[in-house]
Amino acid sequence: MCCVSTRFRLFGCLVGVLAVGTSAEAVTSKFTLKVVKFTRNNVTTTLNPPVAKFEARPGDRIEAEIHVSGWGPDLAPSGLLRTFQAQILGNTGVQSGQEGLILPVGWLAPFDPPVPIPCTLDSDCPEDFHHCDVVRGCRGRHACTTNADCTHPEYPVCFPVPGCAAAAHNPDSGAFINLNHPQWVHAGFGVVRAVDTSTLDYRWASTVQDSDGVIDGGVPKYCGTLLLQVSNDACGEFGFAFRSAGSFIADPSISPVTAIPALESLRINIPCPLAPVGCDPTNCAVDARIPHDRLNATPRIGWGPAADPIDVLFGGPTAGLTPSSFQVTQSGAGVPPTIVSATPVGNLVTIVLNRVITFRQHTCIRHIASDRRVCLGNMPGDTNGDGTSEGADVLALADELRGTFDPPMEIWQCDIDRNGMCEPLDFVSEVDVLNGESVFDVFKNPPFLVACPSNLP
Repeated sequence: MCCVSTRFRLFGCLVGVLAVGTSAEAVTSKFTLKVVKFTRNNVTTTLNPPVAKFEARPGDRIEAEIHVSGWGPDLAPSGLLRTFQAQILGNTGVQSGQEGLILPVGWLAPFDPPVPIPCTLDSDCPEDFHHCDVVRGCRGRHACTTNADCTHPEYPVCFPVPGCAAAAHNPDSGAFINLNHPQWVHAGFGVVRAVDTSTLDYRWASTVQDSDGVIDGGVPKYCGTLLLQVSNDACGEFGFAFRSAGSFIADPSISPVTAIPALESLRINIPCPLAPVGCDPTNCAVDARIPHDRLNATPRIGWGPAADPIDVLFGGPTAGLTPSSFQVTQSGAGVPPTIVSATPVGNLVTIVLNRVITFRQHTCIRHIASDRRVCLGNMPGDTNGDGTSEGADVLALADELRGTFDPPMEIWQCDIDRNGMCEPLDFVSEVDVLNGESVFDVFKNPPFLVACPSNLP
């Protein structure tokens, strides 16, 4: 008999003596995480059968359940299920879509980035992961001793776990084991059970105390519930996978036979509104090439007209988009170019402007419906793309030709004379552009009025 006083001791009691290892070559047991019901616009719908792939909408509340099945052969010779633990990769799952979040109900605390972000100071970290741990990188979670340690205005209260959080943080309301569920795997037995919500990688576990365990009856059995809230800005596919190292089943032996079941993830897709996701040339690229022929200041050469149009890439089919679907703006004074044509093909729209984009400015093409804009700069001589044409750009061009500029330059950065190649002759054109030789204007030193104003995520 285990005596427990905390969630963590309980998990130690449940699984601390088990040596996890696969008991059979062919795994027949399985954990699944499936949606059983959802609430949308205050209307709750039950799904029968439950689904592991679900199309949601922003604002939905989703109820998912974990079930286990097919354990008999994997726990031979007894075939009895005494203990289970199922763990999800929640920290990754909640932020795995294209935009927004799907958080467990009751989770009102920060979390960590899915990929480590190196840092030295808190100021090195993005707002969502505002605390710098010099060993592990930027973190959302922040350990604390008292409320005074919690300086972020959204998370002013110190909890033992996960640390600083909102006062209403209550993750147990969104992850639990319903002992009255008609398919509860340990129904009718005395059990020690627990749900660990100390991090977003939640764990559900139970072990039978007064019996050898449960016979495999050939039907999936309930192990736990997860409630999820889709944020109002969420879109894309979110995946909630099981953590194999934290998911297993065990029989009642003194030296338990344990197995890692097959693991079926939950996939939740929220259609994204049609919006730009990039462009060709690359979003925020700066055209450093000569603005016109060396001996003739007209016509101007560059991005925009039919000879060098701009392709705007969308996240889905663009059929039906027209010039009126877009607005052209620029980062400084003057009248921006206008759209001559907008041709949708697949996920692209090819934009043709009435003239070259404006010098020393960024020109942006805004998709009106989504309010997303791609932007391109025009700054002859600015090979390193920092917004200013100056002597440092000559050195950057030299580094590129030596193969040491990192990352390597795009053609619009180093092919200054527009002959299709980046070569030593481009030095001549670079110096001429900077100093106003031939019929070029002097482009040395005047910076862009503002940084690139694109708002793509």
